[in-house]
Amino acid sequence: MNATQPKLFELDPGDASIDRLVELLKTYGWLTRARISELVNWDDRTVRACVEAAPERLVSGQKGFNVTSQATADELSAAARQSIDQAKKMERKGIIWQKLAHAKVG
Repeated sequence: MNATQPKLFELDPGDASIDRLVELLKTYGWLTRARISELVNWDDRTVRACVEAAPERLVSGQKGFNVTSQATADELSAAARQSIDQAKKMERKGIIWQKLAHAKVG
């Protein structure tokens, strides 16, 4: 496997799917990924890609997804903490795997 493989599913910040999700969430408020998929017939990757491409407009948290303009300060803070904690865990795993790879090649 190539360490520089391209990302398989990534959206441009101007993608129309993001605008569609923003409008949906402005109408309904917090929605789970499953509910979004029911409403617009998207798979999980499309929902995640929208949020990844537009974090200034879309937030994910314990309740699901929402637009940042409608989320409370507490909801945004909780989402920020969750995201930062997840990033720290991922970094720790990455460092461990990198050390294991280096040990295999000497």
